[in-house]
Amino acid sequence: GDLKYLHSMIHKLATMLLPTETRNEDDNNNSTNVNWWSLPGLVVGNRNYNFFSPRGVTRWGFQTVVRLLMNGDGLRISDSQCGYKLMTLSAAKVLYKNLHLTGWSHDVEVLYRARQLDIPIEEIKIDWEDKDGSKVVASGVAKVSLQMLWDVLRLRWNYSISQEWQVIQE
Repeated sequence: GDLKYLHSMIHKLATMLLPTETRNEDDNNNSTNVNWWSLPGLVVGNRNYNFFSPRGVTRWGFQTVVRLLMNGDGLRISDSQCGYKLMTLSAAKVLYKNLHLTGWSHDVEVLYRARQLDIPIEEIKIDWEDKDGSKVVASGVAKVSLQMLWDVLRLRWNYSISQEWQVIQE
C-alpha cells in the first residue's frame, strides 16, 4: 500500500495518547516532552466500502458476526480486516505476543486483546481501491469466510468460555 495516510495516522495516534494539556496544536511533529510513543495505542484504517459492493456485503456480514460473538460491542472499530494499522511498540509487544489465530482472522484477536487491555483505539477513514488478484478471491471467498467464522468462534470460546487463552498484560 502507499503511505499517504501515515502522517494522519501518526497525528491521530499522538492526539489520542497525549494529555490535552501537553498538546501543542501548532506543532505538526507533536514533539513535546511527553514520550507518547512509549504508551500503548492503535490506529486502524477504515476502507469505508460501499455497502452494495461485493466486498461491502461480506465486510458487513463478517463485522456483524464479530459484533454478535463479542458481546455486542464488537472490537470498537468498523473495519477489523483493513491492513492499515499503526500502533506503538508497547502496544505491538503485548498484542502480538503468542497470538493463537495466525490466518485471516488474526486482526480480530489483536483488536480483541486491545479491547480487553483498554488500549486506546481510533479509526481513520482511508480511500481504498480493490485491485485484481485479491488473495481472498484466489483462495475462495466461501472457504476463507468459513475459516474466519471458525476462528472467531474459537477466539470467543477459548478466551471467554473455556478460558484456555489468556490476555496477558506485560
